[in-house]
Amino acid sequence: MSSLQASRPATASEIRLQPATGSGCRRSKRLQNKPQVSYAQTVHRKRTNTTHPVGLDRESPKLAPSIHSLTEENLRRLNEEEMATRKRNGEETRTTTKRTKTQSKQAPSTNGGYRLHRLNVVNIFFDEDVPDYLQAAIDKIVKGKVSSEERRIVIRNAAEIFYSSSREINDDRSLEVEFVGLCRDALQNMSRPGISLRQEADWRCEFKPGLSKGNPIFLDANRAPAIKTPCPDITIGIGGKLFSDSLTSTMLSQSQAQEFLRTFQAEDDSLGLYEEKLLITLMESGRAFFPFATLEAKAYLTGKQVSEAQNQAAVSGASALKFQLHLTEMAKSAVSEFDDTHHQHPLFFSICTEGPYHELWAHYTCVQAGRRIFNMKLVKICNAMLKETIEDFFIAVDNVLRWGADTFLKSVADRLRLVAIQTLDRVDRANPANPANPTNPTNPTNPTNPTNVAN
Repeated sequence: MSSLQASRPATASEIRLQPATGSGCRRSKRLQNKPQVSYAQTVHRKRTNTTHPVGLDRESPKLAPSIHSLTEENLRRLNEEEMATRKRNGEETRTTTKRTKTQSKQAPSTNGGYRLHRLNVVNIFFDEDVPDYLQAAIDKIVKGKVSSEERRIVIRNAAEIFYSSSREINDDRSLEVEFVGLCRDALQNMSRPGISLRQEADWRCEFKPGLSKGNPIFLDANRAPAIKTPCPDITIGIGGKLFSDSLTSTMLSQSQAQEFLRTFQAEDDSLGLYEEKLLITLMESGRAFFPFATLEAKAYLTGKQVSEAQNQAAVSGASALKFQLHLTEMAKSAVSEFDDTHHQHPLFFSICTEGPYHELWAHYTCVQAGRRIFNMKLVKICNAMLKETIEDFFIAVDNVLRWGADTFLKSVADRLRLVAIQTLDRVDRANPANPANPTNPTNPTNPTNPTNVAN
């Protein structure tokens, strides 16, 4: 009887009562009699002939913890290795209980690092609170009304062309030069008489921030100045003829004004012992006197961001503002009773772009806690893919162009005219052929003058 029971198949109830084996799943008696097969053998049969049975009574071998797993031990090891690497590279480290802060002696590799460790150190800041009197001056320029209906038509047509052209090149393959070209065409379409636009113009370096007694404060890995001399994609300034005409007055003839400008157009811009420098940008194809705005453009293809354009514009703005302050001091030296009330808070503007995205910034300077700071404030934005944003943005830019060709030009000319009169007078007195020169024999004050000898 027992042999018959052994030979008959197991019933369903008996199968359910069988203990779990192998991998932990239910098995029929037929499967229990088969040798155990590992997961590796069934899934990767072709990879290896060696198998390892898997059972509940055998523990898997313990593997060394992976360095990629997020554990407290691995985090400690990574921090130790990173700190050792930084020390080998000559970097200073400070460790706190929460995180590790690094102060690199090398030039920062990111736009944020450059802004924090370079520009902020030389008192250049971004988008801080603007004093009320400066905000009012900025709003008066940027938020001004369009001067006439004819001018509005000019702006609207420029916006239409800009929108259509932007849509044609708005892809990942567009280069910076294409976006610069669009902006240049738009500025030319809105330009006013006497405004000069120059691409990639090298500025003078004397008023660049980051200098101490003429030497750069920061150097990059190649021992070159870490804060570069401005060379904007587009420089917007005053044309030579308009600037020369603006200097002409009852005290300074047009020929004298032209002679004064020729003197200052020399590469060194030096006047003998006085060595007065003027911020006149040097160009291969002309000059733009006294820039009042710039444009810096970036494109998707290069991977550069608008923050880099902002950093470049910040240096240009600080340079131009420093010169305007210097020009005021020159005017005060020329005329002791010069009233500098209206020249203590100069302004400058810049356009920063990244592909179709555009920003208009106002640059200003003021004294806080005994130090002079240079700041730039975002005042307008637009995206060339949103047609309704372009015209409003162009109206603000046109207001800046109008300010530059009128109020800004008059302010500069009034100060520079005083400097020109004093400078030409010094030059004439230093000229031996000039009767006013005391060394000239024809000068009545010269002891060698025959009249004086006879007396």
